[in-house]
Amino acid sequence: MKSIMILATLLMSLSAFGYENKEYRCKNANPDLPDNVYNISDSGAHGLPYVEVTRYYMSSDNVRQEVHVRGIASISDVGNSEILGVNQLRLEFIDSELVGCKQP
Repeated sequence: MKSIMILATLLMSLSAFGYENKEYRCKNANPDLPDNVYNISDSGAHGLPYVEVTRYYMSSDNVRQEVHVRGIASISDVGNSEILGVNQLRLEFIDSELVGCKQP
């Protein structure tokens, strides 16, 4: 029984924070723009994730801009969060949720 409790505690602590390999779709602050999309999958490179990000914004002259970022991410564990870094993009996850992401 004690070993079952230890195993359950270990599994819960491993899933208590961090990203999941899936698509995260976040509502854009501008209602006239599409949702921002973050795809995270296994890269096959020693457990590091492959990240594809598509973000939308309006330029100063009201032209819709679309930005794509792709690459194998580095992982940092900080406190109760996990941070994926791709180029200069930083994605923070707590309890398998992308921080600041509002679901559409």
